[in-house]
Amino acid sequence: MSHEEFKANHLRLKPGLSKMGTQSHATTTFRVVTIDGYEDVPEYSEISLLKALAHQPVSVGIAAGSRDFQFYKGGVFDGACGVVLDHALTAVGYGSSYGQNYITMKNSWGKSWGEQGYIRIKMGTGKPEGVCGIYTMASYPVKNVTRWGV
Repeated sequence: MSHEEFKANHLRLKPGLSKMGTQSHATTTFRVVTIDGYEDVPEYSEISLLKALAHQPVSVGIAAGSRDFQFYKGGVFDGACGVVLDHALTAVGYGSSYGQNYITMKNSWGKSWGEQGYIRIKMGTGKPEGVCGIYTMASYPVKNVTRWGV
């Protein structure tokens, strides 16, 4: 879901309904989060992506046109990619496995793809654009938090 889609279709909660569907008398306070916009992560910078990811998930453009990517089943990915950015993933973390550093990303193709819907993409390859172009187009939402009572 893009930042714009989230802003347009954010969830609205209806407090105070009991299990039987009758109105309760409890007053509930909710935290409402609105997305004001987004910040771009500097291009071709692995460290900038990691810094942004240390605070929150990051939307990442990716060249996903290759069969290697589309049929990924597991492991730290350093396979063939597409030639253009044609898909987006959400970077959610990073780690290391057997000396290979990686970024963990969630795909939108369901849990049957990859590692339960996730892929670990290799870092530190020396490619300025990163594996599948992950360092070329990344952004994260900028938000405000307000309180209101119902």
